[in-house]
Amino acid sequence: MIINKKKCYPIPKAAKILGVSRMTMHRWATISREREKRGLEVFQDTISSRYYVSADSVDKLSKRFVRIS
Repeated sequence: MIINKKKCYPIPKAAKILGVSRMTMHRWATISREREKRGLEVFQDTISSRYYVSADSVDKLSKRFVRIS
């Protein structure tokens, strides 16, 4: 999905890309201090109230974590 000329992922897809649970990704996206701490750019659809995370934010987070297992 494109929002403000930026590619964005819905919460479930962003969580899958990062290898975290949907609830963790939702918490990161909705709690302002978590969002600021991780530098996430999050958009909320005013009609459906769904959250979307910019692809740049997902890419930045994917480089911060190393999967061990």
